[in-house]
Amino acid sequence: MALGRNATLSIEVDSKLTRDVKKIYSRYGIDLDEAIKIFLHESRNVGGLPFDLRFDEREPSDDTIEAIEEAERLINELKYEDSSDG
Repeated sequence: MALGRNATLSIEVDSKLTRDVKKIYSRYGIDLDEAIKIFLHESRNVGGLPFDLRFDEREPSDDTIEAIEEAERLINELKYEDSSDG
């Protein structure tokens, strides 16, 4: 099986959020990079986000809207990179 080239992702994430999730993932014996790789693999396995999104009657916060827009931008960048690999 041929190995694919690695892609480097660079994202800006709130430092408190990063610290908090690092603590969570350390309980599982994984670091943040490995957790992100797991998320990406599972997204591919299920053909979408690996969890259910539920919306309630409240308006999404500015942080939520910003995170969604950033995720959409990253997805579009990855799609463009994949399509330009030829």
